[in-house]
This record gives sequence, C-alpha cells and structure tokens, in this order.
Amino acid sequence: MTTYTGDVRIMKKMGLDGYRFSISWSRVLPSIHPFITLFHWDLPQALEDEYGGFLSPHIV
Repeated sequence: MTTYTGDVRIMKKMGLDGYRFSISWSRVLPSIHPFITLFHWDLPQALEDEYGGFLSPHIV
C-alpha cells in the first residue's frame, strides 16, 4: 500500500506542479452518516439520450 508521501514523490518525478484531491468527510468525522446522491453535476448519458437532458420536464 502506498502512502501519500510516495504519491507526492512520483508526482514530483513526473514534473507535476499541482494535484487535485478530495477528502471524505466520513473519514474525517466518523460520526457523520453519508447519504448517496444520484446526481452531482453529471447526468448519465442514457438519460441525456432518452429525455434530452435537463431541458426536458420529464427528467425529474
């Protein structure tokens, strides 16, 4: 298992000068109960194809 220090070393060798990452709040605060959302800035392609995306009143 690699650690973040190993990942940073690899990124430095690759010449990267930035790295985007996220932190799971349920790991930071274990008492939080996570809820799954089906939509977060993305729409599945099948729904886009069938309903025409968010412009359709049927997407709800």
